[in-house]
Amino acid sequence: MTRMIQSILIITALCCTSQAAAEVAVVANTSATSVSANDLKGFYLGKKRSWDDGTRVNLTTNGSAIHDAFLDASIGKNASSFASFWKRIVFTGKGKLPEALADDAAVVAYVAANPGAIGYIDAGSAAEGVTKLTIE
Repeated sequence: MTRMIQSILIITALCCTSQAAAEVAVVANTSATSVSANDLKGFYLGKKRSWDDGTRVNLTTNGSAIHDAFLDASIGKNASSFASFWKRIVFTGKGKLPEALADDAAVVAYVAANPGAIGYIDAGSAAEGVTKLTIE
């Protein structure tokens, strides 16, 4: 029994460590090369709707494992509270859901094709045609 508990604790620790160690890159189709942490949070919480140059922000979410790491580190919400937040925004007519995409490649393709689009991918993923933004 003790051995089984130890195994469960080790597996849990490994899962949590690999998720916490995930590095996120923010990608965008904009002339900007950086974004402040406050602006990034404002975009994803619907409080800031355009880039500094006036281009409308087009949000994406990533269905890969990086989603939770991004929300926790950049937005300060977990996946459940983020989804609930956006459902309220849509229900009240104050916004539309971010474009939900399956993985890093889909995010990069969508962002590259849509001016003003912003998304997040694993830092090690290819990002051709988009700008990897520095978070200030």
